Amino acid sequence: MKKYSRYSIDQLIDLVIQNKDTNAFGAIYDIYIDTVYNKVLSMVQSKEIAEDLTHDIFIKIYLNLKKFQHKSKFSTWIYAITYNYCHDYFRKKNKYPVVNFDTISEKINETTYAEEDFIDNIEQIKIEQLKVCLNQIASEEKILLLMKYQDNISIRDIMKILSLKESAVKMRLKRAREAIINICNKKFNN
Repeated sequence: MKKYSRYSIDQLIDLVIQNKDTNAFGAIYDIYIDTVYNKVLSMVQSKEIAEDLTHDIFIKIYLNLKKFQHKSKFSTWIYAITYNYCHDYFRKKNKYPVVNFDTISEKINETTYAEEDFIDNIEQIKIEQLKVCLNQIASEEKILLLMKYQDNISIRDIMKILSLKESAVKMRLKRAREAIINICNKKFNN
């Protein structure tokens, strides 16, 4: 694979698409395997399931590589596949209820917890406590918080990944922030 270390991601993608070069895909795999696996593991909390899902995700990436249109970063495209695959996994396993936040007609500006308040409150909570609380909210909310605050993905990129409008992303983030703050306050401030 050292042969491929001099190639950019775009060049590797072209080699895979045009020449069906599996070694070039192996180089892409080597670059992104840890990122994808760690992201999946943070969502499913099981090493065995994370390994299986990661394997399936890379098959999906390979089969859909020609659909990558360079409109976003390749890493964002991979993140979208990873997120959507895990989201489908949870939905199929009924691990969390699917809520249609788009039908909720609340104004975004009238939030209980603004983002700044959320960050101020969350800094007071120990990491171990935060992990406990994250495991008690819906997986969909957990994934969204991890995207925004762990992975520093912009609202615009989250919109692309989730195929949602800006207002829907902000509403979901607001609800996820409220959920985690409420759980942590109940669990650790009593």
